[in-house]
Amino acid sequence: MRKLSAAPRGLLLLALICGSSASPEAGRVGEAAVVNESSRPAGNRDALGVVLPAGLPPERIVSLSPNLTEILFAVGVKRERIVGVTRFCDYPAGVEGIARVGGIVDPSIESILSLRPDLVLATRGNPTAILDRLRAANVATYAVESQGGIAEIYEAMRAVVRIVSPDDTARAGVTLRSFSGGLACLRAASAGIAGNERPRVYYHDPASPDWTAGPGTHVNEAIELAGGKNIGDDAPVAWPRLSAEVLLVRRPEVILVAAQDGDTGEVARGRILAQLRDLPGLRSTPAVRDGRICLVPADWLLRPGPRVIEAIQMLGRCLHPDESWECGR
Repeated sequence: MRKLSAAPRGLLLLALICGSSASPEAGRVGEAAVVNESSRPAGNRDALGVVLPAGLPPERIVSLSPNLTEILFAVGVKRERIVGVTRFCDYPAGVEGIARVGGIVDPSIESILSLRPDLVLATRGNPTAILDRLRAANVATYAVESQGGIAEIYEAMRAVVRIVSPDDTARAGVTLRSFSGGLACLRAASAGIAGNERPRVYYHDPASPDWTAGPGTHVNEAIELAGGKNIGDDAPVAWPRLSAEVLLVRRPEVILVAAQDGDTGEVARGRILAQLRDLPGLRSTPAVRDGRICLVPADWLLRPGPRVIEAIQMLGRCLHPDESWECGR
């Protein structure tokens, strides 16, 4: 059994996934560096190419995506500064009672403006027309990257720290180092798993059963880091549909299931396995025949935020139970 080195101490498809190529390992920061990054310099260009005007750190923040809300809390932004979130924002518990401004694709301009925000945090999942209207109303709006691999999640977290200036800089530093160190540890672990030891994996979301994860997505990378081989990794698009014929040919050995209610227990496993046995293509695969499915909470896996590291560890333990997946926190 290979033992992994401990990481440095101190870390609706659209509704969940809304959330630079620089290496996270190269981007580790200490608490002092977090403080130094926490201003809003002129020329701060967001993921859509729009420059955020210089100004004081925001005191009234609206988040238009669940992953951004989670990041704000994780890096130590006081709840009092987060004045608005979407109806899909349900984590952490501190989000309860914060005003709701609608959904991700249909946020209410009127509700947002009524909260008098001095910053709206958005992602590529939010309609650009909405963001343009907010800017036209002189509301500072910054869009972070919500697509791509896990390195982009880390860079999104760094961007939030830089833009909002967290109240608890020590917590911000711990969160960034924990994510970076956990990712480095998982990459080292994955590198030690030979190709012939990697089971063929198919990603399945009961809420969006026609779609699977393809190349360039963080779910695809999560499967690789957990020691699997995604059978959709050569698709022409990021979120493809694989026909029953393709599934029969590629014969996935494991089904990765995004557990929408977060229930990964044996009762949920039996229920989902019964559902898979009713799906053409999947019911004849080795994975379903052998009952080999890996349940990971959808919020952990699909939201591009801090809990992705935990999702990969959980998947790794399912795919390779004889390995150690304790990449420290």
